[in-house]
Amino acid sequence: MIPSLIFNLRTAASMLSFALLSGCATPISPEDLKAPQEITCIDLKEPLVLTDYYGPFDMQWTTKFEKGPYWSEKADSNGTYYRAPSGGISVTGENGGAFPGQPTTSDGGFYIPNNENEPVKLYAYLSTEAAPEKPYPNGTDCSTLGYVSDPSTSKVDIVSFAVGGAIGGATGGLIARGISGSGNMSYGQAASTGAAGGLIGGIIIASIINSGVGKIVPLQPPIKNTQFLDKLKSFSPSKTFIREAESAALSHQKN
Repeated sequence: MIPSLIFNLRTAASMLSFALLSGCATPISPEDLKAPQEITCIDLKEPLVLTDYYGPFDMQWTTKFEKGPYWSEKADSNGTYYRAPSGGISVTGENGGAFPGQPTTSDGGFYIPNNENEPVKLYAYLSTEAAPEKPYPNGTDCSTLGYVSDPSTSKVDIVSFAVGGAIGGATGGLIARGISGSGNMSYGQAASTGAAGGLIGGIIIASIINSGVGKIVPLQPPIKNTQFLDKLKSFSPSKTFIREAESAALSHQKN
Protein backbone atom coordinates (compact mmCIF):
# COMPACT_ATOMS: atom_id res chain seq x y z
CA MET A 1 0.00 0.00 0.00
CA ILE A 2 2.70 2.49 1.00
CA PRO A 3 4.99 1.74 -1.99
CA SER A 4 1.98 2.19 -4.28
CA LEU A 5 1.16 5.52 -2.63
CA ILE A 6 4.76 6.69 -2.99
CA PHE A 7 4.75 5.69 -6.66
CA ASN A 8 1.52 7.59 -7.28
CA LEU A 9 2.89 10.68 -5.54
CA ARG A 10 6.06 10.50 -7.57
CA THR A 11 4.08 10.11 -10.80
CA ALA A 12 1.80 13.00 -9.86
CA ALA A 13 4.84 15.18 -9.16
CA SER A 14 6.32 14.28 -12.54
CA MET A 15 3.04 15.08 -14.28
CA LEU A 16 2.85 18.42 -12.49
CA SER A 17 6.43 19.18 -13.51
CA PHE A 18 5.60 18.26 -17.10
CA ALA A 19 2.55 20.52 -17.08
CA LEU A 20 4.59 23.43 -15.74
CA LEU A 21 7.37 22.85 -18.25
CA SER A 22 4.93 22.55 -21.14
CA GLY A 23 3.20 25.71 -20.06
CA CYS A 24 6.45 27.64 -20.44
CA ALA A 25 6.91 26.62 -24.06
CA THR A 26 4.53 27.53 -26.87
CA PRO A 27 4.00 24.64 -29.32
CA ILE A 28 5.17 25.44 -32.84
CA SER A 29 3.13 24.56 -35.91
CA PRO A 30 5.33 22.98 -38.62
CA GLU A 31 3.46 25.04 -41.21
CA ASP A 32 4.83 28.19 -39.59
CA LEU A 33 8.40 27.10 -40.31
CA LYS A 34 10.15 27.22 -43.66
CA ALA A 35 11.96 24.50 -45.52
CA PRO A 36 15.75 24.99 -45.49
CA GLN A 37 17.17 26.52 -48.65
CA GLU A 38 19.50 23.54 -48.82
CA ILE A 39 18.79 20.18 -47.20
CA THR A 40 21.68 18.92 -45.10
CA CYS A 41 22.27 15.71 -43.18
CA ILE A 42 24.10 14.64 -40.02
CA ASP A 43 25.06 10.99 -39.43
CA LEU A 44 24.86 9.50 -35.95
CA LYS A 45 27.10 6.47 -36.26
CA GLU A 46 25.98 5.05 -32.91
CA PRO A 47 22.94 5.64 -30.69
CA LEU A 48 23.30 8.52 -28.23
CA VAL A 49 21.91 7.54 -24.83
CA LEU A 50 21.57 9.37 -21.52
CA THR A 51 20.22 8.01 -18.25
CA ASP A 52 19.66 10.70 -15.64
CA TYR A 53 17.50 11.61 -12.65
CA TYR A 54 14.87 14.34 -12.63
CA GLY A 55 12.44 16.07 -10.31
CA PRO A 56 12.14 16.23 -6.53
CA PHE A 57 11.95 12.43 -6.30
CA ASP A 58 14.99 11.80 -8.54
CA MET A 59 13.04 9.65 -10.97
CA GLN A 60 15.18 7.85 -13.53
CA TRP A 61 14.59 8.47 -17.24
CA THR A 62 16.60 7.24 -20.22
CA THR A 63 16.65 9.33 -23.41
CA LYS A 64 17.89 7.68 -26.59
CA PHE A 65 18.56 9.12 -30.04
CA GLU A 66 18.85 6.23 -32.48
CA LYS A 67 21.74 5.99 -34.92
CA GLY A 68 21.20 6.96 -38.54
CA PRO A 69 20.93 10.02 -40.79
CA TYR A 70 19.26 13.15 -39.37
CA TRP A 71 18.16 15.65 -42.01
CA SER A 72 17.27 19.32 -41.95
CA GLU A 73 13.49 19.28 -42.20
CA LYS A 74 12.71 22.83 -41.02
CA ALA A 75 14.49 26.09 -40.26
CA ASP A 76 13.81 29.48 -38.74
CA SER A 77 15.90 32.63 -38.47
CA ASN A 78 17.75 31.25 -35.44
CA GLY A 79 18.58 27.68 -36.37
CA THR A 80 17.75 24.35 -38.03
CA TYR A 81 15.63 21.34 -37.05
CA TYR A 82 17.28 17.97 -37.75
CA ARG A 83 14.75 15.13 -37.94
CA ALA A 84 15.53 11.71 -36.48
CA PRO A 85 14.70 8.43 -38.22
CA SER A 86 11.02 7.56 -37.79
CA GLY A 87 10.39 6.64 -34.14
CA GLY A 88 14.09 7.14 -33.49
CA ILE A 89 13.70 9.04 -30.21
CA SER A 90 12.68 7.27 -27.02
CA VAL A 91 12.24 8.30 -23.39
CA THR A 92 11.60 5.51 -20.89
CA GLY A 93 11.50 5.19 -17.14
CA GLU A 94 13.24 2.66 -14.93
CA ASN A 95 10.46 0.14 -15.60
CA GLY A 96 10.17 0.90 -19.32
CA GLY A 97 7.18 3.22 -19.04
CA ALA A 98 6.68 6.50 -20.86
CA PHE A 99 7.29 9.96 -19.46
CA PRO A 100 3.95 11.52 -18.38
CA GLY A 101 2.26 13.27 -21.27
CA GLN A 102 4.23 11.67 -24.10
CA PRO A 103 4.67 8.20 -25.64
CA THR A 104 7.76 6.02 -25.26
CA THR A 105 8.90 6.66 -28.84
CA SER A 106 8.52 9.92 -30.73
CA ASP A 107 9.20 11.56 -34.03
CA GLY A 108 11.36 14.63 -33.65
CA GLY A 109 15.04 15.43 -33.42
CA PHE A 110 17.45 18.14 -32.34
CA TYR A 111 17.56 21.86 -33.10
CA ILE A 112 20.97 23.42 -33.76
CA PRO A 113 21.04 27.21 -33.19
CA ASN A 114 23.00 29.43 -35.55
CA ASN A 115 24.61 31.02 -32.50
CA GLU A 116 27.41 28.68 -31.43
CA ASN A 117 27.09 29.85 -27.82
CA GLU A 118 23.53 28.57 -27.49
CA PRO A 119 22.82 24.95 -26.50
CA VAL A 120 21.19 22.36 -28.75
CA LYS A 121 17.48 21.86 -28.09
CA LEU A 122 15.60 18.58 -28.33
CA TYR A 123 12.14 18.47 -29.86
CA ALA A 124 9.30 16.05 -30.54
CA TYR A 125 6.06 16.08 -32.49
CA LEU A 126 3.12 16.18 -30.11
CA SER A 127 1.31 12.85 -30.14
CA THR A 128 -0.58 10.56 -27.78
CA GLU A 129 0.61 7.42 -29.57
CA ALA A 130 4.06 5.90 -29.78
CA ALA A 131 5.76 6.55 -33.11
CA PRO A 132 6.60 3.28 -34.88
CA GLU A 133 10.26 2.53 -35.35
CA LYS A 134 10.96 1.91 -39.04
CA PRO A 135 14.44 0.58 -39.72
CA TYR A 136 16.29 1.88 -42.74
CA PRO A 137 17.72 -0.41 -45.41
CA ASN A 138 21.18 -1.72 -44.54
CA GLY A 139 23.89 0.77 -45.38
CA THR A 140 21.68 3.85 -45.22
CA ASP A 141 23.55 7.01 -44.27
CA CYS A 142 23.77 10.60 -45.47
CA SER A 143 25.78 9.58 -48.54
CA THR A 144 22.99 7.29 -49.83
CA LEU A 145 20.16 9.80 -49.50
CA GLY A 146 18.49 11.99 -52.10
CA TYR A 147 15.36 14.11 -52.09
CA VAL A 148 12.42 14.87 -54.34
CA SER A 149 10.32 18.00 -53.87
CA ASP A 150 6.98 19.19 -55.18
CA PRO A 151 6.98 23.01 -55.50
CA SER A 152 3.19 23.12 -55.52
CA THR A 153 2.86 21.55 -52.05
CA SER A 154 6.30 22.16 -50.50
CA LYS A 155 6.37 18.42 -49.84
CA VAL A 156 9.81 16.81 -49.72
CA ASP A 157 10.49 13.08 -49.66
CA ILE A 158 13.80 11.65 -48.53
CA VAL A 159 14.88 8.63 -50.57
CA SER A 160 17.49 5.99 -49.80
CA PHE A 161 19.54 4.39 -52.57
CA ALA A 162 21.22 1.89 -50.29
CA VAL A 163 18.97 -0.72 -51.94
CA GLY A 164 18.25 -0.63 -55.67
CA GLY A 165 19.92 2.54 -56.87
CA ALA A 166 19.10 1.90 -60.52
CA ILE A 167 17.52 4.49 -62.78
CA GLY A 168 13.95 3.70 -63.72
CA GLY A 169 10.91 5.16 -65.40
CA ALA A 170 7.39 5.83 -64.18
CA THR A 171 6.41 2.25 -65.02
CA GLY A 172 9.64 0.65 -63.90
CA GLY A 173 8.13 -1.22 -60.96
CA LEU A 174 9.91 0.98 -58.46
CA ILE A 175 9.75 0.25 -54.75
CA ALA A 176 8.39 2.85 -52.37
CA ARG A 177 7.66 2.91 -48.66
CA GLY A 178 6.21 6.10 -47.20
CA ILE A 179 6.16 6.99 -43.52
CA SER A 180 2.39 6.43 -43.43
CA GLY A 181 2.89 2.78 -44.32
CA SER A 182 1.45 3.22 -47.81
CA GLY A 183 2.93 -0.05 -49.04
CA ASN A 184 4.26 -0.82 -52.50
CA MET A 185 3.32 1.61 -55.26
CA SER A 186 5.06 3.64 -57.89
CA TYR A 187 7.60 6.13 -56.66
CA GLY A 188 5.59 9.06 -58.02
CA GLN A 189 2.45 7.96 -56.16
CA ALA A 190 4.23 7.50 -52.88
CA ALA A 191 6.08 10.78 -53.13
CA SER A 192 2.92 12.64 -54.19
CA THR A 193 5.12 14.75 -56.43
CA GLY A 194 3.18 14.21 -59.63
CA ALA A 195 6.48 13.76 -61.43
CA ALA A 196 6.35 12.07 -64.81
CA GLY A 197 9.11 10.03 -66.44
CA GLY A 198 12.74 9.71 -65.50
CA LEU A 199 11.91 8.63 -61.97
CA ILE A 200 14.69 7.23 -59.85
CA GLY A 201 14.55 3.82 -58.17
CA GLY A 202 14.89 3.90 -54.42
CA ILE A 203 13.04 3.56 -51.16
CA ILE A 204 11.21 6.50 -49.66
CA ILE A 205 12.12 6.56 -45.99
CA ALA A 206 10.40 9.76 -44.86
CA SER A 207 8.32 12.72 -45.91
CA ILE A 208 9.80 15.60 -43.99
CA ILE A 209 7.71 18.61 -44.97
CA ASN A 210 4.05 17.85 -44.51
CA SER A 211 0.94 18.89 -42.64
CA GLY A 212 0.09 15.49 -41.19
CA VAL A 213 2.15 15.79 -38.03
CA GLY A 214 1.49 17.33 -34.65
CA LYS A 215 2.94 20.52 -33.31
CA ILE A 216 6.59 20.77 -32.30
CA VAL A 217 7.15 20.75 -28.54
CA PRO A 218 10.24 20.39 -26.31
CA LEU A 219 11.19 16.78 -25.65
CA GLN A 220 10.61 15.87 -21.99
CA PRO A 221 12.21 15.62 -19.54
CA PRO A 222 14.38 18.64 -20.36
CA ILE A 223 18.00 17.50 -20.60
CA LYS A 224 20.54 19.73 -18.86
CA ASN A 225 23.49 17.37 -19.27
CA THR A 226 26.00 19.51 -21.15
CA GLN A 227 28.04 16.54 -22.37
CA PHE A 228 25.00 15.03 -24.08
CA LEU A 229 24.00 18.34 -25.68
CA ASP A 230 27.57 19.20 -26.66
CA LYS A 231 27.93 15.79 -28.30
CA LEU A 232 24.96 16.55 -30.56
CA LYS A 233 26.33 19.99 -31.36
CA SER A 234 29.73 18.51 -32.21
CA PHE A 235 28.17 16.76 -35.21
CA SER A 236 27.18 20.04 -36.85
CA PRO A 237 30.50 20.69 -38.67
CA SER A 238 30.26 17.22 -40.26
CA LYS A 239 26.89 17.88 -41.91
CA THR A 240 26.69 17.11 -45.62
CA PHE A 241 24.34 18.25 -48.36
CA ILE A 242 21.58 15.95 -49.61
CA ARG A 243 21.30 16.13 -53.38
CA GLU A 244 18.24 15.88 -55.56
CA ALA A 245 17.28 12.25 -56.13
CA GLU A 246 18.34 12.02 -59.77
CA SER A 247 21.89 13.26 -59.23
CA ALA A 248 22.19 11.21 -56.06
CA ALA A 249 21.11 8.05 -57.87
CA LEU A 250 23.49 8.65 -60.75
CA SER A 251 26.37 9.09 -58.32
CA HIS A 252 25.37 6.00 -56.36
CA GLN A 253 25.12 3.93 -59.53
CA LYS A 254 28.64 4.95 -60.60
CA ASN A 255 29.99 3.85 -57.24
